[in-house]
Amino acid sequence: MKNISSRNLRCYNEQYWYGKHFIKDFLDIDYQQNKMRVLEVGIAEGGLLKYFSEFGLQCYGLECSKNRYENSIQLNSNLDIEFLYGDITKISPDLLRLSDKIDIVICRDVIEHIDSDVKYKALQNMYVLLKPGGRMFISFPPKYSPYAGHQQVAPRLLAKLPYIHCLPNSLYANYLSVLGVNENVIKGLLKTKHTRLTISRFEAMIDEIGFSIVKKEFYFIRPCYESRFNIKRRKHGLSSSFIREIITLGAIYLLTK
Repeated sequence: MKNISSRNLRCYNEQYWYGKHFIKDFLDIDYQQNKMRVLEVGIAEGGLLKYFSEFGLQCYGLECSKNRYENSIQLNSNLDIEFLYGDITKISPDLLRLSDKIDIVICRDVIEHIDSDVKYKALQNMYVLLKPGGRMFISFPPKYSPYAGHQQVAPRLLAKLPYIHCLPNSLYANYLSVLGVNENVIKGLLKTKHTRLTISRFEAMIDEIGFSIVKKEFYFIRPCYESRFNIKRRKHGLSSSFIREIITLGAIYLLTK
């Protein structure tokens, strides 16, 4: 068996926590319908699917990172979950057999990492996989929010400053380099900087594809921060699109087909 890092184990536990303490209520479904099919896009370590599997739901997990795909299989080896290695921007034969059959699609903090030129295709493919009347949970940090660049993962405190990712590319990269941030980490942060997504663009895409919004919530303090930092979640109801894009740390949607 491969050695799984303490960081990956923390992520696994947080994923389970998020399913239990947030998604189960947000989805507002009857979990006694244990024949329901759930597909999570971007499972990471698969902790969230572990939670749904315990309810007897039929679970599928898609992951494009080979390392995290292997972690998810190892961490959930005693559960009846089907893990798929692949890319949501391309429907493989394994995914194609699920077309129009999935009751719930979950895409938690993944869409902002998908290349901008194929985001629409990724959302379109999730729509195809969802059965009519099915529900989709999706969340992301908006493009201009304090940590949309995911700089909080950087190993240096001064690299974690809010909005630092809004600097011009060369200045941002040089700043991180001076702080001693690893070159591969810098490349990853720059990639995330370029794949960010605004709330307005997201809503335009889902409307064009055919999704309907059941509900949406915007957070000053994201629900996952309760698990990570023991800080209570905080929603806001600001209607100004400009201010909303800047101060929302987490945009969370429930969609239907």
